[in-house]
Amino acid sequence: MNGRLLHETYKRCNAHWDSMFQTFKTEVAADGQQKLLTIYTYIRFLDEIEKYIPIVPDDTRKSSSRSSAICILL
Repeated sequence: MNGRLLHETYKRCNAHWDSMFQTFKTEVAADGQQKLLTIYTYIRFLDEIEKYIPIVPDDTRKSSSRSSAICILL
C-alpha cells in the first residue's frame, strides 16, 4: 500500500469508524488463518498511521503545535 492509499484508508476509518472496523474484521476473518481483528488492534492501527498523516489548516482534531512525522523528515 502506498502513502496515498494509506492516507485515504485513514480518512475513511475516521469518517466511518464502525463500518470500516467491520470491513477490516471481515477481511481478516476471510483470510482463512483463523485470525480475529480486535478493537484494540484496530485502534492501535489508527493511532500508528496518524503519525504519518499531514496536518491541514482546517483539521481541528489536532493541535496546531503538532506536526506530521513526514513533514519533519522533509
